[in-house]
Amino acid sequence: MALLEIKSISVFYNKIKAVDNLTLFVEKGELVTLIGANGAGKTTVLRAISGLIRPRNGSIIFKGIDITRMRPDKIVQLGIAHCPEERKLFPRMKVKENLMMGAFLRKEGVGKTLEWIYSLFPVLKERENQLAGSLSGGEQQMLAIGRALMSQPELLMFDEPSLGLAPNLVKKLASTIKNLNQQGLSVLLVEQNVEIAFSISNRGYILENGKVVLSDSVEELKENDMVRKAYLGG
Repeated sequence: MALLEIKSISVFYNKIKAVDNLTLFVEKGELVTLIGANGAGKTTVLRAISGLIRPRNGSIIFKGIDITRMRPDKIVQLGIAHCPEERKLFPRMKVKENLMMGAFLRKEGVGKTLEWIYSLFPVLKERENQLAGSLSGGEQQMLAIGRALMSQPELLMFDEPSLGLAPNLVKKLASTIKNLNQQGLSVLLVEQNVEIAFSISNRGYILENGKVVLSDSVEELKENDMVRKAYLGG
């Protein structure tokens, strides 16, 4: 059984179908990427998994449990964390306060997790009493990842983590995500920078108009003519 299974979900915004009969899975320990143009439905898939929007049909199964209609806080407790597009930090709260918001459902072991995150991102320790809104773009992304990790997830979902970052920071970010995956964290990644996404992922799904039009290992997708022309400039 896969860690996450999405079975034939369709998601609507009013009368507009954003996701159309979509099926995908993530095995435990995998790093899977969703690729597609703006409006392809990638963010909507993550929001449906997180419980922020409910599919009209189909099901979402995590660790064998149907979470399709589960509340977002219960989904977090089960082991899914969502690192959203544009980070969605609390800019007038301090760095440490933002991190602690990620652990609001936990009752023990929070201090140990906090120290682990500070070891991953030493700059957050240095800036723990600084307002989140005063951080650089790269530091804010580290904080967003750290906040998500505070819930100790088994599956971490990233939505456009490289958005607005300088190229050198994008490479560091990719290395961080890969390192987390190698430590055992399962990852579902939405990323416009397809080359970066492919460089760290095991498998990928190509989405168009809310549908999966292609899925395969990253190695096979790189050799696919449609993928090369549309996303890799080849």
